[in-house]
Amino acid sequence: MFSKCPFLDTVLYRENDGRYVSYRIPGIVACDDHTLVACLEAREDPVSDWGKIDIIILVSGDGGNTWRETMIISSPDDVPCTFNNPCLAFDGKTVFLVYHRDYRQAFLVTSEDRGAAWNNAREITSVFQAFDWQWNVCAAGPGHGIFTSDKKLVFPVWLANGAVLPDGTRKHWPSVAGFIVSRDHGRTWVPGILAKELNSGNETSVCELPDKRLLFDFRTRDEARKRTVGYRYPDGDRFEDIHAVPQLDDPMCFGSILCINGIVVQVN
Repeated sequence: MFSKCPFLDTVLYRENDGRYVSYRIPGIVACDDHTLVACLEAREDPVSDWGKIDIIILVSGDGGNTWRETMIISSPDDVPCTFNNPCLAFDGKTVFLVYHRDYRQAFLVTSEDRGAAWNNAREITSVFQAFDWQWNVCAAGPGHGIFTSDKKLVFPVWLANGAVLPDGTRKHWPSVAGFIVSRDHGRTWVPGILAKELNSGNETSVCELPDKRLLFDFRTRDEARKRTVGYRYPDGDRFEDIHAVPQLDDPMCFGSILCINGIVVQVN
């Protein structure tokens, strides 16, 4: 059954708009004053995860009817690099953006005015290095993290230890998914838990349930092509009840999950 509730359908970019060939893996957060902040990858190569990729941040102050770009994270044309996997969260005061450079470094940038202006980026690669897992690819989300009811910032992440190809790029598997967490509004970060039992878990989303459990929605390389979910209890040291969901087909793309008034909504 489909709902007849009105919804907003606004096209921000189309293929081949401007200098970019494609726009991928968008994320969005809603602030408490109805401001929306969105992020996405803007690619000059239509398919490569390793081409010259910029990150665009946009803000809407009217509920999504109109948008303006407030930041572009880019590299010089003569020294191109991959800025990848943007992931947003909002803690009631500050907007947080985690992103990566060439899948080797992780950065955090913040905004105190709902995305209108952004502070200087701070490298947080060390929290990824603190995981007990050897990697040569690191990435957040993409999409969104969350600010939990017990005041923690949680960003889903994934790591890969892929074969190095002749051009220096690395495959994105084998991989493992998990999360990083901050208990002091982004000042310091610690590694969370990795779901090592998954078949190369990678792009992941998270929401908080009414009972304070965190529900994670994982993309994996399982041949069944179903989304896998797992739960983390407050302060738990492992994921619980990890299982594939037969009703959730996985086209092997990023999927997002939200909990709205106790109802879990998933899209991919």
